[in-house]
Amino acid sequence: TSRRQMLRLILKERPKFPRREFHYSNIGFVIAAAMLETRTKTPFEELVQERVFEPLNMRSAAFRILNDTTKPAASVLWGHTASGAPIHPRSIGAENPSAYAPCGTVRLAVADYLRYAQWRLREDPRPVLESRSTLHHLGRPRVEAPELGGKYGAGWIFLTLPNGRAWMHAGSNTNSYALIWVLPDSAFAALALPNTGEAGAFPACNAAVAELITRYAR
Repeated sequence: TSRRQMLRLILKERPKFPRREFHYSNIGFVIAAAMLETRTKTPFEELVQERVFEPLNMRSAAFRILNDTTKPAASVLWGHTASGAPIHPRSIGAENPSAYAPCGTVRLAVADYLRYAQWRLREDPRPVLESRSTLHHLGRPRVEAPELGGKYGAGWIFLTLPNGRAWMHAGSNTNSYALIWVLPDSAFAALALPNTGEAGAFPACNAAVAELITRYAR
């Protein structure tokens, strides 16, 4: 409901940029989720749970909602400020709004995130997708993104390293950060997950993954 209310306002405006240019927008993913919900008559969160989390046995994966913060689990990290003070999960800005679930708000254990990375490494559509053509459609670059050093498509940055193909995705809910690299030609993937979303998080994570690639990727 909140997504539909948001889009009623936003979609009254004309697009600000021409097609086939890279301009990242969270709203783009919200629109895509609303399209899926319209077609399937099912909330986006339920679709992802049914089509992705359950087939990949990602048992800890779920979309964070306000009710989760009433009695937050001790194992959940909520981030901290520059001074080191913890961010209270019910404070304003502690998490993206629920309407933004298509571009964030997933919480999960590192082991389950790695299960997703392993699926991407295999380049086999099963058990998430039904056909290899769908996998290729979702997993290929769409536009040039020189400011990112490569190309962009479906949430991934596509690069070419000495090790071969490389796919990277990064995201933040402003108080935590997540970075994933997948190198299918090297059968290698890595995650970096600090519990802070400050400006230094990305370069630190990227440097850590670069070191892992240097040491362990074939």
